[in-house]
Amino acid sequence: MIVHAYYLKDARVRRYAEALAGEGHRVDVYCLREGNEALIEKKLGVSIYRIKVTRKRGNKLAYLGEYAKSLLLFFIRINIAGLAGRRYDLVHIHNFPNLLVFSAIVQKYQGAKLILDVHDPMPELFQSKFRIMRESLLLKILELEEKLSLKFADYIITAAHSFENILIRRGCPPEKISVIVNSPDDTFWRPLPVLKKDGFEVLYIGTIAERYGLNTLLDAAAILRDRGTIPNLKIKIIPKILNEGEYFYTLLKDVRRKGLSDLVELAEPVPHDQMPMVIAGCDVSVYTPLPDVYMDIALSIKIPEVIASGKPIVASKLSVLLRYFGEDGLYFFDPGDAVQCADRITDIYMNPQGAEEKVGRARAALRAIDRGRQIKTYFALIESILA
Repeated sequence: MIVHAYYLKDARVRRYAEALAGEGHRVDVYCLREGNEALIEKKLGVSIYRIKVTRKRGNKLAYLGEYAKSLLLFFIRINIAGLAGRRYDLVHIHNFPNLLVFSAIVQKYQGAKLILDVHDPMPELFQSKFRIMRESLLLKILELEEKLSLKFADYIITAAHSFENILIRRGCPPEKISVIVNSPDDTFWRPLPVLKKDGFEVLYIGTIAERYGLNTLLDAAAILRDRGTIPNLKIKIIPKILNEGEYFYTLLKDVRRKGLSDLVELAEPVPHDQMPMVIAGCDVSVYTPLPDVYMDIALSIKIPEVIASGKPIVASKLSVLLRYFGEDGLYFFDPGDAVQCADRITDIYMNPQGAEEKVGRARAALRAIDRGRQIKTYFALIESILA
C-alpha cells in the first residue's frame, strides 16, 4: 500500500492493511513520517516503511511541491525494492495525489495489479480548498491527472457513491469501480468505561479550515455561554494533523477575540487507536462544514465513528448526511446558522432520552454500511484480482 498520509492516523488505510494481515497476507505500507517515527516498523502484522516527508497545510504550490516530492521518494523506495527482488501481487495506492499510482510502474510491469483508491476526487477537493473557478487551468490539469491515473490503474475503489457517479461522468468505466464507504472499526461499537466528569463536553474532530465552518461553532459557543442554560460547558477542538496551516492561528485569534479562551480548548491531534476513548468522553459531537462542490458529497469518517460510539451529532444539513442517515438520525441545522447550532446542542442537553433515541436511529442506518460489509466487498475484489 502507498499513501501520502501518516499510516497510524489514517483509519481507512489501517482498516484495509490490518484486515489483510489478519488473513495471513504479507502487507507492506509505504507512507509519510510524522515527527520522530521510526523509518521502518511492524505493527499488527503490517510492515511500515516511511519516507521523510511531513504533511503541511499551505497554498496550491506548497501542496503540489509536497506531492511531487513524495511521488519521487515513493518511486525510489518501492522500485528499488522491486528491482532487488521484492515482488508484489498487488499494489493498493491511496489518493491523493492520484499520480501516486505511477510510483508503482516497475511493479506493474513485473506483473502486479494496481488498485487506485480515490478517497476524494481531487478537482472537487481543490475547488473547495482554494475556491478555484470551474474554468481555471489548474482544474483542467487536475482532471487530466485524474484521467491518466484512472486509466493506468487496473481497478478503482472509491469512498462514496457520489464519488463513483463523478468518476463515471468523467469517463471511468463503471465495471472498473468498487465503492467501499468509510465505516468505523469494531472498537467504536464497543461500550467503553468513561471516567466520571463534571460538565458538558462538545467535541469537534477533524480538519481546521475555514470551509469547515468552525466560526459557526465559536459563535454557537458564545450564544450558549450567554444563555447560561448548560452549566460547565466545554468545547474541545481536535485537529486532524499538526501544522494545520494559517487558519489554525486565525481560529486561535478568534477564540481570544470572542472571549472564549476559558470555554474552548484547542487540543493536539490524537492517534486513531485512542479516538474511541476521546469520543466516549464527550456528550455531543459537532460537524459544521459549509456546503460546496466537495462538502456536499464527502462523508467524513468521523461521522460514522461518533455514531457507532453512541454519541449524538449536531451537523450542518448536507445532502451526503441526509443520504446515509436521513432526517431523523442527526440533529441538523442550516449551515452557518450559529443560533440553530446552539439550539440543537441545547436540545441534547435538555432531552438526553430523545438524544439516545436519535442515536439509535442513526446506528441502525449505519449498519447498512458497517465495517464487516465493506471488508467483505474489499476481500471479494482482492480474490477476483488474485484468482
